[in-house]
Amino acid sequence: MLPRAGSVTALPVDAVLERIRAACALGNVVVLAPPGSGKTTRVPCALSGRVRVVEPRRLAARMAATWVARERGGQVGDEVGYQVRFDARVGPSTRVQFVTDGVMMRQLIEDPELRDVDVVVIDEFHERRLNTDLALAWLRRLQATARPDLRIVVMSATFDPGPVAAWLSGAEVVETSGRQFDVRVEYAHVDDRPLDSRVAAAVRGALDADAGDVLVFLPGAAEIRRCMEACAASLADRGVDARPLHGDLSLEQQAAAITPGARRRVVFATNVAESSLTVEGVTTVIDSGLVRRVRTLPWSGLEEVRVEKVSRASADQRAGRAGRVRPGRCVRLYASHDYVHRIANEAPEIGSADLSEMVLMLRGAGVADVRSLPWLDAPPSVALAQAEALLARLGAFEGEAISALGRRMLALPLSPRLARLALEAERLGAVDDGRLAAAILSEGDPRRDARTRFGSGERARRVRSGPSDVLAMVEAYRARHDLDTRVAKRIEALDRQLRRWLAPVSSGGGDDALQRAVLAAWPDRVARRRRRDGAFELLLSGGGTARLSEASEVSEADLVVCVDAEERAGGTLVRVASEIEASWLLDLCIDHVHETDERRWNAKSERVELVRSLMYDRLVLDETRVNPPRDAATAAVLGEAARAVGVRAFTDVESVEGYLNRVAFAATLMPPEERPLLGEAALIDVLEALCDGCLSFDEVREAAGRGGFLACLEQRLAPQARRQVDRLAPTHVQLPSRRVAVCYEAERLPYIASRLQDFFGLREGPRVGDGQAPLVLHLLAPNQRPVQITTDLAGFWVRTYPSVRRELSRRYPRHAWPEDPTRLGG
Repeated sequence: MLPRAGSVTALPVDAVLERIRAACALGNVVVLAPPGSGKTTRVPCALSGRVRVVEPRRLAARMAATWVARERGGQVGDEVGYQVRFDARVGPSTRVQFVTDGVMMRQLIEDPELRDVDVVVIDEFHERRLNTDLALAWLRRLQATARPDLRIVVMSATFDPGPVAAWLSGAEVVETSGRQFDVRVEYAHVDDRPLDSRVAAAVRGALDADAGDVLVFLPGAAEIRRCMEACAASLADRGVDARPLHGDLSLEQQAAAITPGARRRVVFATNVAESSLTVEGVTTVIDSGLVRRVRTLPWSGLEEVRVEKVSRASADQRAGRAGRVRPGRCVRLYASHDYVHRIANEAPEIGSADLSEMVLMLRGAGVADVRSLPWLDAPPSVALAQAEALLARLGAFEGEAISALGRRMLALPLSPRLARLALEAERLGAVDDGRLAAAILSEGDPRRDARTRFGSGERARRVRSGPSDVLAMVEAYRARHDLDTRVAKRIEALDRQLRRWLAPVSSGGGDDALQRAVLAAWPDRVARRRRRDGAFELLLSGGGTARLSEASEVSEADLVVCVDAEERAGGTLVRVASEIEASWLLDLCIDHVHETDERRWNAKSERVELVRSLMYDRLVLDETRVNPPRDAATAAVLGEAARAVGVRAFTDVESVEGYLNRVAFAATLMPPEERPLLGEAALIDVLEALCDGCLSFDEVREAAGRGGFLACLEQRLAPQARRQVDRLAPTHVQLPSRRVAVCYEAERLPYIASRLQDFFGLREGPRVGDGQAPLVLHLLAPNQRPVQITTDLAGFWVRTYPSVRRELSRRYPRHAWPEDPTRLGG
C-alpha cells in the first residue's frame, strides 16, 4: 500500500527543511537525522533545481521514488523518478531522480560535469560504499574546477558529521530528531538450532506478548523464504500476515511490506529496512544480527555474497525500528557479549575493495592519477598499484591513457575481467557464449545445487569431468535444467542488456573459444596441476599453491585458469576453473612468457645441472637439463652444496686437523703480530676453491685427494709463515735408527711414539720449536704398548729403565737390552 496521492503526513525533518534549503543555496550541507525522520523522502524535493539522490540499494531507490511521487500527487517518471540497474522510470520533466551509487558513477562517466544536475544528495552515507566515496571525490573535484555552483548534501542517521563537514569546505551541519520511543533490548538464549527455528520461536513469543506488527531482520531472500515457511503455521493460527521485503520483489510487493494492512503482519526483511525505508506499525524487532553483503574478491575480481555480522551501529538502527509509534521491544538472536565485541561502524569499503573498476572509470574520464582526487579516505597505494597492473595486463591501457579496448570494457555493465571475457569471446567468434558466461559469472551459478556443489568437505561433489566449469554453467543455463529461478532471471536481464554493446551474432568460433576468452580475463591466474604426497595441487603462476575443489569438473587438465577461488584456513580453494593449452599463452600472453637458465643442485646425482625453463610468470611450462659451463656461477652452486655436507666428505680430516694443530702450536712460539690464523673459515674457503672448474662432488673429491686439499690449505699461509711453521713444528724428528712422525693435537704438547730400542743412543729426547719445546715421548715395548710416557729421557734411563730392562728381557729375550742404552744404537 502506497500513500494516497497528494497526502502529506508531518515528519520531524519538516521543521528543518527551510534551513537545509537555505544552507544548500550557499554551499554544501550535512544532515544528521535518525531513521523515520523523513530525510530520504522530504529533503530532496525541498531543494531547488535538479536533484540527484544517491541510494546504496536498488530497493531503496525505487521505493523512495515511488513513495515521494505518490505523496506529491504524481506518477513515478514525472517530477520524481529513479534509475537502477536493469530498470529506469525517468522522463523529460523529472526533477528529482533517485539512483544507486553504481548508476551515479555511470552517469558521471557519461557526463563528467553533470550539466543537468544542481544538487547531489548522498543518502545513508554511513555505509561508506566504494562508489559513494568515489562519487563524492569526483563531485568535490567538480566543485573545485568546472562546477563551483554544484551543491552536495550528505545525509545519514549514524555518523560523526564533523569530519565530513570539514572535508566539504565547512559545510553546515543540520540535525533533527526522529519519532523515537524507548526500545527494550533483549538477548535470546543462544542455541544450536537452525536460524529459521530460532526465528519461529521468537516470532511466536513476540506475537503473544504484543499487539503490534513484527519486523524480522534476516541476511537475504533465501533466509526469508525459509523463515516464512517455518512461521507459516503459527501465523495462520493467529490470523497474522507474513510479508517479505527484499530487493528482488516487485514494487507492489515491496509497498505491501512497508505499509500496514487490515490484519497484523510480520515483515521478514533484509537490511534494506534498516534505513531509507520506514516500515510502519512495527513495535517489535527480531534481529538475527546478520547481513548478506556483496564483496568483490581480490583474488578473482568476481563478486561473492557472504553472510556477515552487522556492526553495533546497524544493530542499533534495527532496534530503533521498534520505537516509532510507541515504546517497543527488540529481541536479538545472539548474546550480549557478541554485540559488545562487534565493530562499531562499517569500515569504508575503499580500504579493502578491488579497485580495478574504479581505476578504469577514472582513466576513461581522463584522470590519470587516481591519487589526485580529493578523497575523504584515500585508497590504499598497494591496492591501486595492483588494480593498475591488472588493467594493463587486460589490455585496458596504452601507456598512461585508456586504450580502445579499455573504452569498450568501460562501456559494458561488467567488472573489467568479465568485460574482457565478453570482448575476447566476441573477437574469437563466440559472442553468445562469452556474453552468457560473463552474465553468469556476474550474477552467480544458476544451477540449483550450486551451493551444495561447491561446498566443502563431504558436501562438495564432482558431478562429471569436463574442460571448463564456466562452459558447464553456460550449458546448464541453456538446458534450463534445475535452475535457481531468481538467479536465472538476473542472468537473463544482464544478457539482454549486453546485447546492446556486443556483436549481434557469433561468427563461428571454435570449440575452445570460450576457454581462450576465460584466459584473456584471468591471465594472472594460470596454474599447473602436479601430484604431491599422493594428492594433486595447483602451482599458481603468481607463486604459491592451491587445491581444486572436488566439485570442479576440470579434474584431469594439466594447465588451468583459476576463475574463482576462496581463501580458507587450509589454503586457497579453487572452485571454478577452465582448462587451457600452453600454446594459448604464446598467442594471448606472449609478454609474460620468458626463458630462464638456472643452475640447480641435483642431490641424487651429486652434481650441478643447468635447467633451461620456459616460464609463464613464475610457472614452469617446460624445462630441459644439461651440463652447465664450468664457470663461477656453477662453482657457487657446487660450493654451497659442498658446504652443506662438510669437509669430511671430501678429504682425510685427520691430516687436515693435524696441520691446523701444527700451525696453532707454531703460533704459540711466534710474536703476536706474526702468528698465522687458520680455522674453520679457511677450510670452507679451500673447499670452495676446489669447486672451481668442477661440476660434481666426485670431481671435487678427486681434486681434494692425493693431498690436494692439504696443499691448498697450506697455500692459505704466506710463504714466510709456512717456513716458520715448518721450522717450529716439523712433521718428523730423527731418532738414531729412524725418522718418527710428530703428532700435534689441540691443547696438548706435541708427542712422538716409537719402540724403546729406537731411543738407544740418546741421552736427551728430541725437541721442536727451535729447541724450546721437548716432545712428549711414548716409549713402546715390542708389543707396541707404552712402558713409559715422559719428556725426561735422561731421568728415565737412570730411574726407570733398570727395572723395565729386567722385565722386558724376560719377556723378549731375543731383543737386546743393554745396561747403558745411551752408549749403544738401537
